[in-house]
Amino acid sequence: FPWVSMRLGLGSHNEAGVAYTGQRARIDGRHALVFGHWALSLGLGAVMGLAHGKDASFGGTSTLGSTQVLPGLDTSGVHSVGVDVPLIVGWRSAADVARIWMGLRPGYEHGYGSLQLATQTDAKALDFQSDALTVTAIAGLAVGLRPLFLALEMGFGDTRAHGKLLNYTAAGGSNSASVAAYSFTPAAALIWEMR
Repeated sequence: FPWVSMRLGLGSHNEAGVAYTGQRARIDGRHALVFGHWALSLGLGAVMGLAHGKDASFGGTSTLGSTQVLPGLDTSGVHSVGVDVPLIVGWRSAADVARIWMGLRPGYEHGYGSLQLATQTDAKALDFQSDALTVTAIAGLAVGLRPLFLALEMGFGDTRAHGKLLNYTAAGGSNSASVAAYSFTPAAALIWEMR
């Protein structure tokens, strides 16, 4: 998926950012408490999951980010909203050629909308709801000479989610399911600072 992000300094150790990843849009604000070469960053972000277009064949469509296509399932009517609260501790060298940071990013996301399920005999519209809690530990390193830095970051996440179909009961009487997942998300970026 494409990924575009921009951050803007607001003065007094405050900044704001926007990001677009093809599946999500995010806006956030951050304030840093600076203690010499160290800083504690406190943030608050809001995220919105974006709907995906339906496959014209309806034989398999976007499956909420999964690479596995589920025949007859259309998730284009599902949206999500959420919040996250990044807490980051960072350090930079005296000449500002190296930066290190680590911290936690807890978040909550609520999914809602309508799933379309087509079988060989009929098609159903199913009302969907889900709730997910995620805690991600991150660690990063950036090196360079102002204004250009090369940054590497690793994230380790633990997600617990529960979802249900409000107007559907499967064989055996169940209309809900829970899942636990772990993630590893390496990232690299070139950072150009304009001051």
